Amino acid sequence: SADCRQRHQHGGPRPALRHATQANPDGSVRAGCEQRVPLPELLLDHPGRRRTSEGSVLGRLLRDGRAANPRPKTIALVGADAEFAKNAVDGARAQAKRDGYKIVYDNTYPPTTADYSPIIRAIQATNPDMVFVGSYPPDTVGMVRAANEVGLNVKMFGGGMVGLQATSIKTQLGPLLNGIVNYDFWLPVGPYATPEAKAFLTKYQSRVGESGVDALGYYLPPFAYADLQVIGEAVEATHGTDQAKLADYLRSHTFHTLVGDIKFGPGGEWVQPRVLEVQFHDIKGHDVEQFRTLDTQAVLFPPELKTGELRYPYTSARN
Repeated sequence: SADCRQRHQHGGPRPALRHATQANPDGSVRAGCEQRVPLPELLLDHPGRRRTSEGSVLGRLLRDGRAANPRPKTIALVGADAEFAKNAVDGARAQAKRDGYKIVYDNTYPPTTADYSPIIRAIQATNPDMVFVGSYPPDTVGMVRAANEVGLNVKMFGGGMVGLQATSIKTQLGPLLNGIVNYDFWLPVGPYATPEAKAFLTKYQSRVGESGVDALGYYLPPFAYADLQVIGEAVEATHGTDQAKLADYLRSHTFHTLVGDIKFGPGGEWVQPRVLEVQFHDIKGHDVEQFRTLDTQAVLFPPELKTGELRYPYTSARN
């Protein structure tokens, strides 16, 4: 509408976003101020979807392990009895078998678990070289605390632990994170730290205040904005929300976004892997500022973004 166009011309969302900028109660977003795009269908079912299987992080963990000295041979798999965690552990199990690792522990725990020390002790009793965890934020915190309290003695620990990307959990756990290898989506590294991303986060952080949202905004906001840029450009270019046309456009174009250039392959995967593998190190205290830069997190993967070497084994890196 004319009113919609006027808002875009006077400080509203940039043109690439104007078809997908306003959330509706039913989980859709308002397109062009009038149409509605069903986000679950658009983001999850079309071939251009962004997949972020944390199970793939295990592949990099295992490759790191093969290069480590002494080389790990055994692995423990543990995760919450819930969809994401089970999927992550399923992927980890398949990858471990392909790479010839002996699985010495393979179990789930109820999401309502309060004490994770018995789980860590049971894992330690099998004497694994590596531990892969698929967890949600509450149990991630519980597992990390238990690993430190019990004194988990393994060569590598981490994997698909949701929550360790959040500033509040980083500051809560502080030095307990040292040595853990885990996934992340965005950090101020290489081509990820575009001028647009920096400006976006500066503005975001200036508005955080006492809102209770993530203080730094690194984990989800940059890619959430980039998602809308991709969708907005595809909707605008195809003049509508036809799923097949959007999918074809997504597969055949490079998108210049807040987080850098993104291109999807024929099957919907990123042509260039973008999920980060990181390791925490040298964390002291619980101050948020130490997480603003890469002083306490080394990027191990992708290779072109690598900022440090794997600190190995975990028991040494933790101290």
